Amino acid sequence: MTRLAAAVDRVVVLVVGLVLVVVGVAGIAWQLDLVAQLPTKLDAAWATDLPEQGWWPWALGAAAVLLALVALRWIGAHAPSRKLATHPLAGSGPEGRLRIDLDALASATADRLAEAPSVRSAKGAALGGRASGAVEVTATVDSRADLGHVRTAIAEVGAELARATDGTVPARYRVRVARPERTARRLR
Repeated sequence: MTRLAAAVDRVVVLVVGLVLVVVGVAGIAWQLDLVAQLPTKLDAAWATDLPEQGWWPWALGAAAVLLALVALRWIGAHAPSRKLATHPLAGSGPEGRLRIDLDALASATADRLAEAPSVRSAKGAALGGRASGAVEVTATVDSRADLGHVRTAIAEVGAELARATDGTVPARYRVRVARPERTARRLR
């Protein structure tokens, strides 16, 4: 979802909420007869004549089409973006036709890091937009893992990534330490 869609959602929710509060307070004031200017009964005879008017079906149809278009636009604004995160390859020319798929690169880098004995698991993700981007790899290690070995494994994988991309794709590595297993605590 884009920032604009989120901002519009917040504004619409605020406006609808305020309208509902005002209508609720007005209804309570009307029921308790707190405002002397309000009538005791409403005349809605005009509403019963509407279906007999010749323009009424056309107005309802136009309103339905308009609401359908607004609903489709709202759904489209909230659909996840399926942008292909890519990075131009060095030497591909000013057109930038040769590009690296950053999602695949991140996944391959994470798989390579997960092979290290100190790393329990690793996940990769592409960062950035269509023009350029970066790779982020999050490694999960055991609580007893030697962080020196993890650092060495990350340095090796980072060097491989830099060689494969001629150093054009920036990478960020995150290390998460897993909680110790609870079953191991109970057995002690």
